[in-house]
Amino acid sequence: MKTFKTRSNPSALSALTLAVFALVHTGASAAASDEELKKTKVYGDVSIAEDTSSSWGPWSNFEPPAAGPATSTNQSIVRSVELYRPLAQPVVPPVESIGLGCAGGSLCGFGVFSGNDSMNNSYTSVPPHAWVATGSITPAEQGLLPTSITLNMKALSEGASLLIPDSGPLTLGTDDYYDAVYSAPSSKVSGYEVYGHADAYLNDMAEQTLVAGVNISQYVRGESSGESESYSYQGRYGSGVLGFTTSDADMSALRANNATASYTGGTLDSGMGSVHVDVQFGAATWQATFNGGQDGKVGSYTPYGSTTPVLYGNVGFTAAGTISGVNLQSTSVGTNDVGASVSGYVRGAFFGPQAAAIGGVVDITKTMPAAAVQMPAAAAPQQARVASMVAEPSGYTNARYVAPFVAVNDKLLSSRDDK
Repeated sequence: MKTFKTRSNPSALSALTLAVFALVHTGASAAASDEELKKTKVYGDVSIAEDTSSSWGPWSNFEPPAAGPATSTNQSIVRSVELYRPLAQPVVPPVESIGLGCAGGSLCGFGVFSGNDSMNNSYTSVPPHAWVATGSITPAEQGLLPTSITLNMKALSEGASLLIPDSGPLTLGTDDYYDAVYSAPSSKVSGYEVYGHADAYLNDMAEQTLVAGVNISQYVRGESSGESESYSYQGRYGSGVLGFTTSDADMSALRANNATASYTGGTLDSGMGSVHVDVQFGAATWQATFNGGQDGKVGSYTPYGSTTPVLYGNVGFTAAGTISGVNLQSTSVGTNDVGASVSGYVRGAFFGPQAAAIGGVVDITKTMPAAAVQMPAAAAPQQARVASMVAEPSGYTNARYVAPFVAVNDKLLSSRDDK
């Protein structure tokens, strides 16, 4: 017979141990009777005779949950905490990817275009629309500016027509302190030009921010002769900002350091309204005010063949949004004008080393019940010269405002002012 020696008194062992001990001796002693098994308690009032692998054991005595018995579901379980981390973690909403945007450390820009289409003695005006441009360069052997650039133009505004086409290679011509002109070989029937201008605001900042204001023009013209003489002309023109975006490495460092920054600048239209942007790189968020959030001097015109008024001047509104890579995109717009309403978007990107500047474009629709102040006609943009002026004392309703803007890091502006 097998024997088991223990150093402790068997009576000191738990009831569960004794039950297991009795079961393993089935080959050496008679089987326990039902009466004996009922006397051996496994847990609580449950004896080994009553225990079964098909029941919940001691947990079957728990009260049922208030929500009732569990029901079967095919949905996957969503964990509210991570494994091995019992404390709930903060939920960071995913930043929506930006399809039309800029890559880090690349040639990119934002702006506005409009134009006209004349064919067979008919005329159509193209209202302003926002664009984003990505591009490539041929680096210069000497100097800062590339010897040539190529731009790929995409419309940001819905319903845009007569888009500015891709540029093809544009060669640097004029290059002095104030101006830089890139163009393709022009002819009587076609032309494409990107004219970079260092205005008063960006004049001393272009080399530090790697962004500048630009004007873009492109046209195609055709003529025929004979019995049915006709002609055609399509022209697009607009303004914007163009430059080299901040590198991915600089953006990663700003996020890792939880950096914050403030930017001051203006819109690049006839009104040159003020722009202020506060950025939180760690949280990937930003807030902005255009013209302090309220209208100043605002004028409007209605493009030929359109019924939608277009605003220019000191249009005021607010915006806030997220950052993805080097790109900024609004998630909300508003206004501080009493009784006014606004919808639309702000898009842009960071430019230069350590996010030295922000360049972008706004495309909003605003209703202003208060009196609008008419700007002098001479201050209106080019397309207003061929449009009827509409700026009535009663304000405006569902008017579009599309304008490029640029803002420079306040630290750079302070260092310039200290010189």
